[in-house]
Amino acid sequence: MDERMGTDRHTRMIRIELYDDVWDIALHYDGTRSPLAMALLAKITSMPLDTQLASARRAVVCSVHEAQALLSIFRAAANVHALRSDRHRLRLAGDGCRLVINALRPPRP
Repeated sequence: MDERMGTDRHTRMIRIELYDDVWDIALHYDGTRSPLAMALLAKITSMPLDTQLASARRAVVCSVHEAQALLSIFRAAANVHALRSDRHRLRLAGDGCRLVINALRPPRP
């Protein structure tokens, strides 16, 4: 669900596409956020939903640094949902973590 663009680690742009319910985990996490994370969340909400499939998806193109901030949000949300014993939201947050980590992996030669 990701596409890597660019080659330099610092300038590489990453396309991350997630189901809307996974994005909702990041968008509704109430923890403290950095200005970078807040700007990224605004970018996510501005992207249109793709509703052609059974489940709505949203894609965002971000820098490696923004993807790392998104990963931090998903990790923190996973901790909160684990403490609340909310298995469904914990699974969604875990899916977000896994997919962002996959997107951050360097492209194969």
